[in-house]
Amino acid sequence: MNFGVYNQVVVEWVIFIAFLLIPIIIYRNKVNWKWIGLAVGIFLLHKIILFLGVDGTYPDLIPGRYNWEGKIAAILFLFFCAYMLFPKKHEEWGLRLSQNGPAKKAGIITAIFTALIGTALAWLYFSGTKSGTSSDWLYQLSMPSIEEEMFDRGIMLLILDRAFNHKWTFAKVNWSWGAIIMTAMFYLTHVVHVDADWNTVVVWGDFLPGLYGLLFMYIRLATGSLLLPILLHGWINVVGYLI
Repeated sequence: MNFGVYNQVVVEWVIFIAFLLIPIIIYRNKVNWKWIGLAVGIFLLHKIILFLGVDGTYPDLIPGRYNWEGKIAAILFLFFCAYMLFPKKHEEWGLRLSQNGPAKKAGIITAIFTALIGTALAWLYFSGTKSGTSSDWLYQLSMPSIEEEMFDRGIMLLILDRAFNHKWTFAKVNWSWGAIIMTAMFYLTHVVHVDADWNTVVVWGDFLPGLYGLLFMYIRLATGSLLLPILLHGWINVVGYLI
């Protein structure tokens, strides 16, 4: 087991806890500590299960250079958490095909806009720069989008909404501390890189994860579903292979 790969997990977990402290300090006794504890624990366990694939603990069952096994294990873990914490409430965390959220039309328009942005950026800046086997681009089409959307804008969003019951209406949807924290975490987990020797690189100039994370979150809140964020996430990851 290569323990050095878990330095990334530790740093992400610490950042997550630091973000949690902001609403905890603001609201103090008006927070639900049970859900905060669950958020902290599930965040850590999810990352460990995911990174067990990075350090080679899982058998290499699917060919390619990406962490298929870790992603699949993490997705199964998230389904387990959803089943245990929110039985028969799958629609609450976004597992539904219907797009009947509070701002359905705005969400769909934003989804189309996001798809066009992703395609244009791939054509202008990344055209011809991506190549890989069918296993690689199939991974990019499916695994990150399903696992990350279920985590960031599905299970963890609902858990944090239970922990901090404060919302604000903006652009026809209700924003919460959960939405803010998980959008920030989506950005930071893509730009903060920690190696086995604790050397840390932060690519602040890579604004795209922050932009996409914000757009995905808005679409999720507007439509009430993870369907469009998953499809968009997969398309943006794979369009560079196709253009």
